[in-house]
Amino acid sequence: MEWLGLCFLLVWVILILLGLPGLIAITQLRLPSAQEMSASDSEAWPTVSIVVAACNEERSIAAGLGSLLALDYPDVEIIAINDRSTDRTGAIIRELACREPRLRCLDIDALPAGWLGKNHALHQGAKAAHGEWLLFTDADVVFHPLALKLAIRHAKTAKLDHLALAPKMKAKGLLLQSLVFLFMFNLMLFFRPQYAKYAWSTAHMGVGAFNLIKKQVYEAIGTHEVIRMRPDDDLKLGHRVKQMGFRQDFAIADSLLAVEWYSSIGEMVRGLEKNTMAPFEYRVPLLLVGLIPLTMFYLLPFVGPFLTGGWGRTVYLAMLVIVFLYFSLHERFAPISIVHFLLFPLSVPLLIFALARAALLTWLRKGIVWRGTLYPLHALRSSEGAKSNKK
Repeated sequence: MEWLGLCFLLVWVILILLGLPGLIAITQLRLPSAQEMSASDSEAWPTVSIVVAACNEERSIAAGLGSLLALDYPDVEIIAINDRSTDRTGAIIRELACREPRLRCLDIDALPAGWLGKNHALHQGAKAAHGEWLLFTDADVVFHPLALKLAIRHAKTAKLDHLALAPKMKAKGLLLQSLVFLFMFNLMLFFRPQYAKYAWSTAHMGVGAFNLIKKQVYEAIGTHEVIRMRPDDDLKLGHRVKQMGFRQDFAIADSLLAVEWYSSIGEMVRGLEKNTMAPFEYRVPLLLVGLIPLTMFYLLPFVGPFLTGGWGRTVYLAMLVIVFLYFSLHERFAPISIVHFLLFPLSVPLLIFALARAALLTWLRKGIVWRGTLYPLHALRSSEGAKSNKK
């Protein structure tokens, strides 16, 4: 056990050393002072089209669109796509559009073959857009009135082609908060999106809550058509941008955007069914085998001190302290405290269960089910979107 602890301690140290410099220098968008905002009034602002895809979002669509309509931005259009909803989503959008000329409603009644629903909806919205910039967002994201101005200003100043913002992730209950944070931390640890802004790095990122991209760049990377069968469309959009040599950045915007990703643990477990296998190109055995070292990676700092003594226990305790200090640097991504950290022995098995369940269901169903539609594995694997990840 002592040598196993040393091996995993070394892995933790390497990953921390790889991620820490970029994490310290990560871009953060914060609310400016009144003086700074008054100085920006004379700026020239490009036109922006905000594209929102909504399917059965009657619970959150009014708040999300309301926050978009309250944006302090001089030239913006909002295109809300009612994608085959069976609830009041479409009616709510149309009611708002009747009172607000900046809001347009597009209704989609059928899904063409070879497309995932959300990707098709965003593609249709982008085709109808007139803005110089496109902002793809989700129906349940709530924006601060200054969010778009600050994002556009940063994109202009840094000469970006694409900007992805991380919102504040709201969750109810300590265990769900710990689970959400563990998922986000895992993403940060292995994707290292803090390096997306550097041309020398292959790191990239896209965020479904806020993907801002120049329209001409969106067209140059092939639009959503080349990722039409990717359930991880937000990540793949960012990948395409970086892959084709355009400039992007990933920034923390927890004071500008907020979203309740999942309202319960059960909803999160079910939600992970759709995109867990995409990064593994739907190779179920690869994921299932990989879950074994991942479980040990996260749990050994907690259980190791009870499994050995002497210098081995010292190794595990040192690992536990190092891991907690590194976790604490990520408090900007989700609510995190020592209580959430101490719940990791519960949240890690829950996350592993959710990932394994998603893999097994994908294998049993021979595809993924998303919003009532079954997308078969042969279509997901053979799509251009899946192939583009290997170029």
